[in-house]
Amino acid sequence: MSRLDEVRSMRLADFDERYQEYYDPRRNVTRLRLLSGEIAASIDDAIDMVELLLDKHQNHFIMHHSNRWLVQFPHLLKEPTVGMEIYNEDKDVFYRVEHVQIDPETRVWNRWLRLSGPTGAEPLQTDNLLWSDKDKLFVRFVLAFPVSDAKPPQETDGVLGSKKYGPWRPTITARIAKREPWGIDYPFSDRKQLKPKLFEVFRDPGDRARYSIEIWRQAYDNLVTFDCWAQDPLEAARLVTWFEDFLMQFVGVLKFNGVSEILEWERKDIQADERWRDDLVGQRSVFYFRTEKLRATKRRNLTNLVFRMRVARHPAGYVPGGNPATGDQLWYWRVHNDTGSYLYGSFEVEEHGWDIPTHLPADGSFSRSADISFNPGITKYD
Repeated sequence: MSRLDEVRSMRLADFDERYQEYYDPRRNVTRLRLLSGEIAASIDDAIDMVELLLDKHQNHFIMHHSNRWLVQFPHLLKEPTVGMEIYNEDKDVFYRVEHVQIDPETRVWNRWLRLSGPTGAEPLQTDNLLWSDKDKLFVRFVLAFPVSDAKPPQETDGVLGSKKYGPWRPTITARIAKREPWGIDYPFSDRKQLKPKLFEVFRDPGDRARYSIEIWRQAYDNLVTFDCWAQDPLEAARLVTWFEDFLMQFVGVLKFNGVSEILEWERKDIQADERWRDDLVGQRSVFYFRTEKLRATKRRNLTNLVFRMRVARHPAGYVPGGNPATGDQLWYWRVHNDTGSYLYGSFEVEEHGWDIPTHLPADGSFSRSADISFNPGITKYD
């Protein structure tokens, strides 16, 4: 099984099949999906999926072909330490890191670890391994950099790198920098889809006879900045390259889960931030996302239509606008079948005798009025 197949089945949450909606406790919101099974992801969904995939990416491992206690974590940036634990979710056992292999030439960690654990419980490539110390090891991903918590450098209780928060680890902060209705010609073009479009209608499962649910969808162009923070420029450049490679690797997975389009936009440096006790250097990677927002509207069904029309009959025997007998009265045949039955409910025509005034045209045409009543509510056309 490839890594792509491994994560294709990921979903943000389960849906309530009754109303095609689900509650997402991560963001305290209710989300919708389309009845047809097509998935539409908002920009918040997309950022949530990036966070989930980052964990999967760093947890990915490769087994040694002959020694099942040798495991490689190719996408782990920070070097683990001896004694850290890994939980095998499938076997419900913990493994301990016994040795961290160092490349003899480069003198850096080569991503291989030797583990120890219960006899007969060696990990398999299909197992799901989770780091117990991921808060110390994984790249930190947050939605906004907490500048308001920054302390002056002289204070000893600085937020990052302090005793309170532990040692510094690579950090990526995400922020929606720009969001506009979808540009029809190209991203952010002048011609935009300003209004949502009706995409789907289905009967309300709770009251099918009286109500229907309309699903409206609105497309958006988004620019999301991913700021990669480190303590030196080389580490920041390495982190932003690592993140860009990760995101482009999972473009197919994000599209499979409802993101319409993802494009690399630009990369630039960020001015060093000295408001923390640890001076930070950052590089910014900007990505374009085209996403969709779903909205549900509950509408009352039209259950009864009563159509009454008062028409004036010419003494010669035909109604204004044409004669049903000859088939040239267009409004009549639009609402009746070939047997003369009204197609849409009850229909009453009250005919009144009419004396042709001398000022009417010679062809006998004259105006008419119609009252059209709906249940509920009445709309009149004169």
